Amino acid sequence: MIASARTSLLPWLRLPHERAVRIVTGCILFAYAASHFLSHATGMCGLEAMERVGRGIILAPWRTYAGQTILFGSLFTHATLGLKALIRRRHLRMPPIEAVQLVLGLIIPLLLIPHAANVRLGSVLFGLDDSYYRLVYQYWITTAATGLPRQFLLMLAVWIHGCIGLHMYLRLRAWYRGKIAWFAGVAILIPFLGILGINNAGWYTSTRSATVPGFAARNGPPPRGTPAARERAELEGLWDWLCVGYLGLLVGVLGYCELRRLRDYRGMLVRVAYPEHAPVAVPLGFTVLEASRW
Repeated sequence: MIASARTSLLPWLRLPHERAVRIVTGCILFAYAASHFLSHATGMCGLEAMERVGRGIILAPWRTYAGQTILFGSLFTHATLGLKALIRRRHLRMPPIEAVQLVLGLIIPLLLIPHAANVRLGSVLFGLDDSYYRLVYQYWITTAATGLPRQFLLMLAVWIHGCIGLHMYLRLRAWYRGKIAWFAGVAILIPFLGILGINNAGWYTSTRSATVPGFAARNGPPPRGTPAARERAELEGLWDWLCVGYLGLLVGVLGYCELRRLRDYRGMLVRVAYPEHAPVAVPLGFTVLEASRW
């Protein structure tokens, strides 16, 4: 650390074992994403298999009280620590792979909030059915132009973000480097099967809604003017406000980082010399790695 009394502007942000907590919570979320993909993959055998096996068996542990507590606890902890790591960055110059992971991590909440509100908050607050019958109908038919692409983007963003995180953590381990091609194959295969399952379930849902009497009425959107339709509108308004709140939080964090950067560059600078490069002047408190990237 290029240090003095101002080495750490925000010492309260540095918690013991924080990196380990981020890794553990990230692995929990990655395991949930993998089980979600595998649950979607059962849609290749039909919508009933998706509901019975995917939701009823593969996702069953996550639907318990303990599973929900671990999942949402990991989600909020990982997101909070991610924002804290962003606040601690003295600048945004980084390798491309880290930049991709950071950008994906910041846009995931915007993609996740509508889905989480639709499934969990809709079930808890309004008693909406959270089965695959309703969800696939909604994303494949009712909101095919917006909801379905958003779901695919969410799935891929979460998966790529998690894969980069695991790769960065394991890349220096010899056993991982020796089998990296196998890990890459699995990382590609799981989302591929999940997307195939969703598409097959979607076509299955379209066929059922056109040929089975009452299928669309049971699983489609409620008629306008009914209490269920008003609840649906309230739910959509709720997730809009949650998205606005997240954007406000993100703007606040980035604004704080920019103000701190301007303050740093008005303060004392130190020079760092390199054997084969010109010396650089950086604000007091930069690490050697931050100075080198700058």
